[in-house]
Amino acid sequence: MSTLDIILVIIAVIVVILLNIFIERYVINRALKKFIIPKLKEKNYHFERYKWVGPFSYGDFGRARFTLGPFFKNGGPAISTYIYVYYEDDNSRKRLTAKIDTLFFFIKRVSYSAEL
Repeated sequence: MSTLDIILVIIAVIVVILLNIFIERYVINRALKKFIIPKLKEKNYHFERYKWVGPFSYGDFGRARFTLGPFFKNGGPAISTYIYVYYEDDNSRKRLTAKIDTLFFFIKRVSYSAEL
């Protein structure tokens, strides 16, 4: 491998990582706008902020099972993203975990770790 090949591989890896971050932020912002914030407003809560849980954490959902094989969860290739959602009640600040199931750019379902 020449140095040019190594540089191209490094650039390709950086582009893939940046593209993944962009897609993740897009999906989270879309889920907030279409699902999470309207649900909080429906219950008379005030959305404060969100925080990404991390790549290997499931937040308040606990530990998920990891299956290695050709089958996906519920028959489809869904990818789940977990975020902490901070919101305010009348006097107190509360937190829950939102699970965003996606198929590429499409949000299939948003689940909550606690009842709103």
